[in-house]
Amino acid sequence: MLAAATQIARPALMILAPLMLVLVAVGFVADVLIGGWVISTTPIMPDLTRISPLKGFGRLFSHAALAEIVKALVKFFAISAIAAWLMKSWLMDFLHLAAESWPYAPQHVGVLGSEAFLILAASLAVVTLFEVPYQLWQHADQLKMSRQEMRDEQHEQEGSPQTKRRVRTLRLKLARARMMSEVPKADVVVVNPEHFAAALSYREDRMRAPRLVAKGAGLVALRIRAVAEEHSVPVIEAPPLARSINRFTDIGDEIPVGLYRAVAEVLAYVYRLKAARDANDPLPPLPQDGRFEPPEEFDA
Repeated sequence: MLAAATQIARPALMILAPLMLVLVAVGFVADVLIGGWVISTTPIMPDLTRISPLKGFGRLFSHAALAEIVKALVKFFAISAIAAWLMKSWLMDFLHLAAESWPYAPQHVGVLGSEAFLILAASLAVVTLFEVPYQLWQHADQLKMSRQEMRDEQHEQEGSPQTKRRVRTLRLKLARARMMSEVPKADVVVVNPEHFAAALSYREDRMRAPRLVAKGAGLVALRIRAVAEEHSVPVIEAPPLARSINRFTDIGDEIPVGLYRAVAEVLAYVYRLKAARDANDPLPPLPQDGRFEPPEEFDA
């Protein structure tokens, strides 16, 4: 039997041998070309942490291991039941194999084995389909993050409190630098006279209303006033109006509609002031009749 089997299998091996050698050579050459020739003993070095009894028992009695054991048992009993049914159904066919002659007996064995393999494979595929919902749930559950992982990720994204304070300080410094660069271009700076300062700019052809280009309180207000005086920008003392602009207007925004009249009076006075300076005439006095006062709803 062995000699006969060898005689039958030799032609097939002779046909497949060149193809297998070519595949081995291609795989070897491709691996060398892509990754180079690497000789390393790391993969074969023993890792004591992987053979730790405590960790092994932990993995063995975990929820995941229990689920895998249950799935394996279900598959085993299902396939075993189907295999037992096949053996019972084909019992006479298996008994008749002993009475068959060569080469019909091996051919019959191949047919029965192929059919049994296909039936068992199809049965295993059907059993596996019932595992798909569990695998989807397990995958979604593994993607979930614990509270500690969420805190760690948020900490990595936002950075430490010291870093955030540093970033805020730098942003504030840059914003103030940009703001101070706009003060020399302003038309007027309204002050209170030391606590608040608001620099306004108005271009009739580009703006619907005067726009706030810089504002501040305390030391920032003093710095705005100093920059304005350094660049000959008119500084008008109107305490209520300065407070209202600082409170109700953000940098870069147009002033509220309710402050149009008071700001228009300030700009009109500034234009008269510039005209008098250009003509070397006496400077007009600062109005004291309350025309620079904001409405009551803007009282800061």
